[in-house]
Amino acid sequence: KPHIIVTSNAGLDKSGLKSGGKATLSYPILRRSKFIHLAEPTVQRQAEILRSEVPLLSAEMCLKCALFVQKMNKLHEMEKSIALSETIGWGRSLALIGANDLTEELVYRTRDDLAKSELDLKRLVGNTRQILSM
Repeated sequence: KPHIIVTSNAGLDKSGLKSGGKATLSYPILRRSKFIHLAEPTVQRQAEILRSEVPLLSAEMCLKCALFVQKMNKLHEMEKSIALSETIGWGRSLALIGANDLTEELVYRTRDDLAKSELDLKRLVGNTRQILSM
């Protein structure tokens, strides 16, 4: 018997529906599926993953980045939450420019690594100062 693993960041429920009510998988596939929810990693774990993927970024900077992303996702309803993959890409950009502290200007310069829509870019830029002051 073949085994297939399907991963998704979407809020798929057992009916096969996600936001908007559009079916994402057929009913026969869904009834044969096992759903496993993996909790989002803690900020500390995200910082560890970031550090392992971007060794040129200091451990302190990795933690600052993970905290920034967590606060942005929790406090400001992003259309597309900033995922760990975006955080890693952002960390690579920060390492390339030699960042050693997280500043408002630095977030602005690298904002395209974090936000994927115009609305999310506006939310990111508009809330960076507040998040960094926390």
